[in-house]
Amino acid sequence: MGEIHRNVTLLSPEIGLVQAAAFGARKGKSRLSGWVEPFVSGNFYLYHNPVNNSYKITDIDSAVFREYLREDMYAQYLAAFWAEIIIQTYSGGGEYKGLYVLLEEALNVLGEIMDPEAVLKKGELKMPGRRPSAYENRDVPPYLLIQTIWRFLDVIGYLPDLDICSSCGRSLDYPGSIFLENDSLNFNCVNCCPRSTMELSQGARKYLKHTLSVLLMDAMSVKLVPAALASLRSLSIFLITQVVDKPLKTLQGGIL
Repeated sequence: MGEIHRNVTLLSPEIGLVQAAAFGARKGKSRLSGWVEPFVSGNFYLYHNPVNNSYKITDIDSAVFREYLREDMYAQYLAAFWAEIIIQTYSGGGEYKGLYVLLEEALNVLGEIMDPEAVLKKGELKMPGRRPSAYENRDVPPYLLIQTIWRFLDVIGYLPDLDICSSCGRSLDYPGSIFLENDSLNFNCVNCCPRSTMELSQGARKYLKHTLSVLLMDAMSVKLVPAALASLRSLSIFLITQVVDKPLKTLQGGIL
């Protein structure tokens, strides 16, 4: 915003998405300089102008910086993807607190993956040694992408039922794949949905059933065979794109 200011999008667990001006944030001597950066979390003090219904940032404390996002392309895209789906869905239509908690947890897990020895403290992030590249080790990040998509859908109330066929009510716990119905975005059994729709293997279904009930970091230790992982990744991206109902910039270019 201009030459020395920034226009910032904040996610608050109390009031959702907020556009706030950070005056002087691009000026070296400003107290906000270096603090107003992507994916910094903390206590943001805002002044609200009731005349034009605008906000400005007056101070920040207890800030947590995530420098690792600057040094890895995959991590940058993954964090930007989380931000994009929150913004495009207007913070889930009102699920502010749930999305805030999910985003904080996801960023912290991504930080652990990037550097298991990193010590996270208020106001700084100590990073001894060289951190492993998430972009180089892509066997781990797809799990985080998949997990955050399904957890996001759960928070905003769009998580498909993984137990019961949406058409006939039959249990989906049977030998063989289940199928996503493109219009309702619910799963059907093999008798109610043609095989041309997107498919979810029983292994992937059971993986989701188990991992969505545990902490995100604990879910990272559960693995799928490569074919099931690739299929679940494709289905997850299709599902979130349909829910957002518009093209996602962070999914273009093939990084994620």
